[in-house]
Amino acid sequence: MSNFFADLFTLLQQNKALHQRDGEFHRVMSSACERVFSVSQFSEHPRETVVLGPFGEIALPYYSMGNINSLDLFGLDELILFSFYLAKKEQYKSVADMGANIGLHSLLMDKNGWQVTAFEPDPNHTAKIKYHAELNVCEHITVKEYAISDQKESLTFTRLIGNRTGSHLKGKKEHVYGSTEEFTVACLALKDVLAQFDFIKMDIEGAEADALCSTDKADWANTDMMLEVGSASNAQRIWQHLQTIGLQAYSQKNGWGLVECLEHMPTSYKEGSLFLTMSGNAPF
Repeated sequence: MSNFFADLFTLLQQNKALHQRDGEFHRVMSSACERVFSVSQFSEHPRETVVLGPFGEIALPYYSMGNINSLDLFGLDELILFSFYLAKKEQYKSVADMGANIGLHSLLMDKNGWQVTAFEPDPNHTAKIKYHAELNVCEHITVKEYAISDQKESLTFTRLIGNRTGSHLKGKKEHVYGSTEEFTVACLALKDVLAQFDFIKMDIEGAEADALCSTDKADWANTDMMLEVGSASNAQRIWQHLQTIGLQAYSQKNGWGLVECLEHMPTSYKEGSLFLTMSGNAPF
C-alpha cells in the first residue's frame, strides 16, 4: 500500500495538466482512490496506521461530520495538494493551515518537516486536531482557535450539523442547508498574520475574498498560498484584487497554468484549487 501512495503522488506531480476536475483522468483516478481509502485502516480502527507514501505512518480514526466523514478528506483534489506538499518539502519551512478542520493537512505538513500553525474556529475540531497530533506524535503543530477574515474581531460562526466541513462565518455562504448551530468565535485579519508564513493552505468557506482583498502587494513578498474559492462572486472580487496588486495566480481549473482572465478562476470547490505567488513559479 505504501508503494501505491508513493507512486500516486509521483504520478500526480508529473501530470499536472490532467488535474482538471472535468477530465477523464480526474474521474478515473478519483474513483480508484475512493475505493482504496474505503477499505483502508482509515475506515475504522482508532490506532491503526496507513503508510501514506513518503509521509510515513498516519493514523486518522474514522470520524463522522454529518453527511461527510473523515474518509472524504482523502478525495483526489486533496491528494493533489498532498503531492504539492511533497514537491515543495525543501522550499517551505513555516506554514499555516487556515480552516484546518480536524487537522489532516496539518498532520501531513508536520510529517513533511514543516513548522505548522493550524487555525480553526470550531472548538470541536480544534480538540480533534490536538488529539490527532498526539496520536501521530506530531511535535511541530501549534493550534490556534481562530477564524480568518479581514478584521480582528468577534464574529458569529455557523456550524452546519449535516456537513461540518462547510461550517463558516455567518453570512459568508449564499445557501445554507439543514440544521445549524451558531456561536461566537474570535477572528484574525489575514493581513496581520500573512507575513509570518512562507506558505498558507486556506479553506475558509466563503470568507476568502474578504480576507484576500484586505492585503496589499507588500504582504505577499515571501508568502505563497493555496486556497479554495467558494463562489463566482468571490472569484470575481479576488481576480480584480490580484490585478490591482500584481499577484500571480495559477489554477487547477486551467491545468495549473497562469490565470490570465476571469474564466480561468475557480468558482467553487468543484473547479479545484488556486495558487497565489509573487515568485512567478507555477505550483508544479
